[in-house]
Amino acid sequence: MLNDDIWFGIEKRKRSLNPIFLFVAGMNLGEKLNPYVRDILLCVLLEIYYRELRDDEARTKDDIYEVVRDVIETFELDYKEDDVMRLGNGIFYFGDSKRMDSFKGHYYNHEKQTFEDQRFSYLEQDREYTKLKKGNSSL
Repeated sequence: MLNDDIWFGIEKRKRSLNPIFLFVAGMNLGEKLNPYVRDILLCVLLEIYYRELRDDEARTKDDIYEVVRDVIETFELDYKEDDVMRLGNGIFYFGDSKRMDSFKGHYYNHEKQTFEDQRFSYLEQDREYTKLKKGNSSL
């Protein structure tokens, strides 16, 4: 018999952990980059996070591709331009970038006694910034 205490807050815990558990899941970039994919994308996410904190406007999709390149070059790893695109897109979308699917995890809902889906994104568009840029005809 399971201890009833394990169910207290399990839904919230799993929903918090899903983005970590699923980080770069299923991404295959070959023998040279696969061992380092999580390290690369963690550095990319941190760079974007700090840029946002500092109101640095260099947070566009192209900027993120450049950050991916910079991180890979800092790690002195061999790469192809296609790797940069796949890594950059891997932060934005799950699977095919043409479909732009969000990431999906699951968690157990103890009350309903069933598993439920959770959709999430690692990065989201800064709508306020985008509106300001559109108003200034910068886009």
